[in-house]
Amino acid sequence: MKRRKLSIICTIVAMCLLINNFSVVCSAAGKTVAGYKSTYYSGTADAYEMVYGVEDYDSGYSTTYKEASQVSNSDFYDKSKTIKYWAAHGNNTGRVWGESNTTSINIFSDYSDFSWAGGNLEFVFLAVCKQLDGLGSNPRAEYARAMIGNSAVRTVCGYHEAAPSGIDGDIARKFLEYAKTGESVKSSWMLANTYYADKGWSCRDYLVLTHSGAVQYSRFEGFPGLTYSRPNASSTTILRFSSTGSNTQPLSEPVLVQGLQITANVDELINVDIPNSSLAAEPYYPSMGRSLDQATFNDGHAISSISKEIGDTPVSMNEADALSRAQAWFDQECSGLPVNLARTANVEVTPIVMAEVNLDGGPEQEYVIAYSVNKRNTYNGIPIVGDHCNVILDDEGTVFSSVQWSDYTEVENDTSRSAEYSMSFEDAAAAVSGYLATSEKYLCSTDSIDSTLSSGIPVENVELVYALDNDSGTYQPCWRFMVKGYAAVLVNCFSGNINEM
Repeated sequence: MKRRKLSIICTIVAMCLLINNFSVVCSAAGKTVAGYKSTYYSGTADAYEMVYGVEDYDSGYSTTYKEASQVSNSDFYDKSKTIKYWAAHGNNTGRVWGESNTTSINIFSDYSDFSWAGGNLEFVFLAVCKQLDGLGSNPRAEYARAMIGNSAVRTVCGYHEAAPSGIDGDIARKFLEYAKTGESVKSSWMLANTYYADKGWSCRDYLVLTHSGAVQYSRFEGFPGLTYSRPNASSTTILRFSSTGSNTQPLSEPVLVQGLQITANVDELINVDIPNSSLAAEPYYPSMGRSLDQATFNDGHAISSISKEIGDTPVSMNEADALSRAQAWFDQECSGLPVNLARTANVEVTPIVMAEVNLDGGPEQEYVIAYSVNKRNTYNGIPIVGDHCNVILDDEGTVFSSVQWSDYTEVENDTSRSAEYSMSFEDAAAAVSGYLATSEKYLCSTDSIDSTLSSGIPVENVELVYALDNDSGTYQPCWRFMVKGYAAVLVNCFSGNINEM
């Protein structure tokens, strides 16, 4: 009888252990995602989009989402969640702070040895200005060091200049759209930002940190694609991936205009003839060639396609080669676009580069791993914001493509401000200067605001463009100021309205 009782007890214990072990295996402890929103926003927050977008795709994820009033400094350093999305303000001194709360973080001084390794944390998204900048105090190297160790962080995604606002939620959604195809976290972040940069938004200053080797192609657990072992303390080489402009004109001495340091030909800008009519768009719906290796996405009359991962092999071609190959691709794949429009487009060639992060903060050698060739549609020589045909190429062929294109006809200006009294370049410069001097968002992005305002706000480029006016549904002439380290500021020539992109 005693033996029978003992046998029953052992059976119960064994069943409990089996159930417990089964629970551990099936609960997938790595499926945790957290989002923290410390900035003001309208609509749905980017952190919210990331957290619940992941859960919507894989219901096995455990979620944490905190609005500003709930966020604390300790959440930034917490390593208990696998995926962390942090939205706040910051600069390249290593400071991160909340706009709508009192959080204040400094990665250089809060702890003597800042590290994100050693816990569950594997993927970090920093929707924060200049956190991956190699200038100033070089926070990029500090974040790279924080990735190294046993149970290491695989990937940190963010920006080396200003993080975009107004489009951040869309970037999070587009990132997940690409990641759901099996694209890596690294590549999905780069391509999602590229997609909206091609549409005119200031998000081409993305940067990704990741370990070298196959782990750079890591995906979220439960998302399609190959999986790779998590790095341990022996993985000490951190790579950075970003885009950079190479075909810009040589920099000239800036000219001070209405409180702005303008690096452009001011005399030409003063003498620009401003159109006296608006444009109505007739969208094209391009018929792009598709293969089994491509993942294609439609967004209104915009279309994008992923052919393969962004890799880490330096290319042998130069910019001229990339332009020639891009034109051949364009002629073959974009059959729905009129050739005469396409060939008169404004063309930009942008290298995508990789470098090993110098953990000691010294020089870093960049290698071009792909080229982004972007054709901008124009009307009478004036670029149209948003219209583009972009292809990313490496030595092996097409990596990514994105197209949005329309034909345009002139329509009578129906705004209250007559085109005869449209805003001149100098008037627009004065408006931008006054706007930025009182913009909390801009002030937060600038380290030494007093000296910046007294010596002039640096502007990298100014051009006349056509941009969509949401009130009228037409494209109207605007002055587009590319504010250094910040965003594009548009001034509508007819209404005087100011918008950021």
